[in-house]
Amino acid sequence: MTPFVVWRRVAPLLREYVEEARDGRLRREKIARLTTRFNVLIKAMLNWASTLHPFYISFIPRLIQFRSNRDQFGEIIAFIEEDAEVKEETQSRVNAMVKAAEPDIIRWLHAKAGAMRSIIPSSWPSHVPATPSSPWPRPTFNELQQIFVKALSGLDLAVYVFTCPAPHQSHPRGESPRPFFGLDSVAYQCTAGKAKGLPKDYELVPSRRGHAVVMQLLKLLGKDSATTTARDMDAMQWLVACTECKGPSTSTMQLQKAFTWRAAVRFLDL
Repeated sequence: MTPFVVWRRVAPLLREYVEEARDGRLRREKIARLTTRFNVLIKAMLNWASTLHPFYISFIPRLIQFRSNRDQFGEIIAFIEEDAEVKEETQSRVNAMVKAAEPDIIRWLHAKAGAMRSIIPSSWPSHVPATPSSPWPRPTFNELQQIFVKALSGLDLAVYVFTCPAPHQSHPRGESPRPFFGLDSVAYQCTAGKAKGLPKDYELVPSRRGHAVVMQLLKLLGKDSATTTARDMDAMQWLVACTECKGPSTSTMQLQKAFTWRAAVRFLDL
């Protein structure tokens, strides 16, 4: 067999191997560039939010919100998708980009808080302003933080209980959906609307049973449902015992004898 014949037989296999190796290398390089740009954007967002108390960081939009609001954040999405190497001056450029998007970020926050207000059942308690010892952290009460406080005002009641209907997004198979309380419901990025077959606006939904459980707990504790926040409940560090409760056979909580108030709501809302 001549070398030419051997080459004709081997060349297709060798070419396939080389092309596969090349494609794999290009994919890894693209992922590395994308990861770098993500990190640049995250750093820019944290720089922008540096004047906020850390409590508020969880309320700023994440990448999925930027992508689903392309009309508002088109420049930021274009940066993520441009697939270019990050240069020395890129960070300052993206910092300026995020700062320029501040009005859109604030509008997004107001819209998200407004959406939560719109689905709170009318039969649930309305928020009553707290006593002078407000639970809001205000060590650096600047203009941006005032905007966050105003947008989120009145949404931190412990009795405001919601769940995310996305299949298995917030709970393992066989477990009850994870409840979200007060401002947790604003901070949590429920992507139920992206689930197959669900409308885009199908997101968090009120948990009437969870709400009823919290009302019972507040009654036991002698607390006012119109002023007690989720963080007030956390600060009390109470444990709740249920002597006659039986969880489902698939539940990892069925053998538990004492619960935090959050775990008790999830367990009793089965």
